[in-house]
Amino acid sequence: PCTEAILRTKVRRVVVGALDPDPRHRGRGLEELRARGLEIVFLRGASALERYSPHFVEWTRPDRLRRSVPWVIAKWAQTRTGQLSPPLGSKEGRWITSPPAREDVHRLRARVDAILVGVGTVVADDPRLSVRGVGDVPKPPLRVILDSSLRTPPGARLFQPCAPGEFAGPVHVVARAGFDPQYYRPLVEAGATVHALHPGDQGHTSLRETLGLLWTEGVRRVLLEAGPRLLTSAFEAEYIDQLRIYTASINGGVGPSMGRFLAAERLLQIERSEVGDDARLDAFLRK
Repeated sequence: PCTEAILRTKVRRVVVGALDPDPRHRGRGLEELRARGLEIVFLRGASALERYSPHFVEWTRPDRLRRSVPWVIAKWAQTRTGQLSPPLGSKEGRWITSPPAREDVHRLRARVDAILVGVGTVVADDPRLSVRGVGDVPKPPLRVILDSSLRTPPGARLFQPCAPGEFAGPVHVVARAGFDPQYYRPLVEAGATVHALHPGDQGHTSLRETLGLLWTEGVRRVLLEAGPRLLTSAFEAEYIDQLRIYTASINGGVGPSMGRFLAAERLLQIERSEVGDDARLDAFLRK
């Protein structure tokens, strides 16, 4: 907490531009500083949090505090025409983006508490969901799979030991309650923790309950690396807070586009940059 950091210094006068919007401790830190003899100068309105830090205001919104779900960053790679899978027969195989962009993803993974994917991604791509090439990662992110009927293969690369310089957190498989027990034991033996949750509206594993489960596991930042179906569900339920989108210089592709969710009026603090040969877009999402 910043209050404790200030008290460890010789600072005797603190100028404040805005109160913390979090209702759980709004102004409490200032009272503690006053009680310890510091002078507090409050310049009301000097720092417009809604303008300069809308994501922080969103994080401390009262209904979000009641809901208690992690901050969700949706990340995907797309072709220039918006597809999330490359054209059939692409010389790059399943990759859309260049190696520098893929390295950039690993740096992002190292800064979250969990990576969340759907079982379709696991079956189609057999990903590792690990962190590589970023140095030591003391607490690698959990690897979480939404898998209603336990289709995750026990022989998937997720369960293989890490190579030197590779870091990966425990595997959690989130299934719909009432799954067939014959699929449960092989996954547990492979190293997964299997959770049974109530289904959502369409009979699949509930995304809301999954995010609530992750919150109880101490997860505060989730990286959603999913296909169009799970991304669409997360957008429609308004669980996505932040975007990281890589656009490659490839035309065409397979599958639907996420373009309908990217209207300019829905995005806040847009930042565009280049990573290797690819374009990168970062933005917060207006709810």
